[in-house]
Amino acid sequence: MTDVRNPGGDASDPRDGMVAAGFSSFDVADYGSGAAGILDLQTVDFRGYHAVVVASDQGGWLRQEELDILNARRATLLDYLNGGGGIVAFSKSGGDDGTSGAQRDRFLFVPYAVRVIPILQSEVGFSVTPFGQLLGLSGSDVRGNYSHGYFSAEGGMELVAVDQDGRPVALGQRGRP
Repeated sequence: MTDVRNPGGDASDPRDGMVAAGFSSFDVADYGSGAAGILDLQTVDFRGYHAVVVASDQGGWLRQEELDILNARRATLLDYLNGGGGIVAFSKSGGDDGTSGAQRDRFLFVPYAVRVIPILQSEVGFSVTPFGQLLGLSGSDVRGNYSHGYFSAEGGMELVAVDQDGRPVALGQRGRP
């Protein structure tokens, strides 16, 4: 799930990231641009997918238009999770310039109450929790980059990774079969 309009700067096309992560086949949905090969997020049936991946607006291409649609479909996403689906949601901080990305309600689509506290910090000292290890992550997956915020609480989810002060920077929840 990403916008397909390049915001410029150092932003990377999230589709390239999916390919680099080893995914050779995936669908892309946006706000309803009508671009060739791009699905309309307003009508996507999430049940046809194992996971919904939501791009970052910091270094990625997510914009408020997509976030507003995801937020409006929060109940649908909860049903999807309860049916065994998964959500992977990357950082939201306003975009490189603070205006091109997500401006409000950055994680409202997540069916748990979470709020992001903005902070710019190096990922030195970040660590993966035992739950994160069960998901296949290691320390190198959460270190060596730059973080733009942490969660104020776990909101009923499991800790996946924490910063050097033990604050949650990645959360997850297994869907119910």
